[in-house]
Amino acid sequence: MMAVIPNVAGSRDHGPMEHSIGRLDVLVGLLVCALGQAGCGNDAEAREPSEVTVTSKAALYEGTFTASPAVGHNEVRLQLANADGSPLEGALVASDVWCPEHGHGSGDMPMCSEHGHGAYLVNNVVFTMPGTWDMHVYVSAEAGYDELVVSYDVE
Repeated sequence: MMAVIPNVAGSRDHGPMEHSIGRLDVLVGLLVCALGQAGCGNDAEAREPSEVTVTSKAALYEGTFTASPAVGHNEVRLQLANADGSPLEGALVASDVWCPEHGHGSGDMPMCSEHGHGAYLVNNVVFTMPGTWDMHVYVSAEAGYDELVVSYDVE
């Protein structure tokens, strides 16, 4: 099977063999494309989310973080509870991320929203490079102000 590249206006016609692609060239091209697609791209969507539960620094709250951290924009689901295990509702929640190895944040501000029964969603969590990142969540509620920290190994 041979593919013929059409003659471009103004070029000299040297016959179909000069402008054709051989079977071996096509097979090699398809193989290179297939191998390239297998090793490239953002696989954050294919990655299973991890779930980590941590207690806040002063032990006022407990948080379960669910995420598939990858370089770029991420979303983190957060389930917050009071020390007695009851869902934490109506809390003021803020967040940021920090790369301790290089001493910098991401420059983007994560946005936290409440979804009821202790469920919060943190959008715009941006990891700018691979490595270890600490996600800090600051909680202010009836029991007081406290901070939760979870570390992610971002690829």
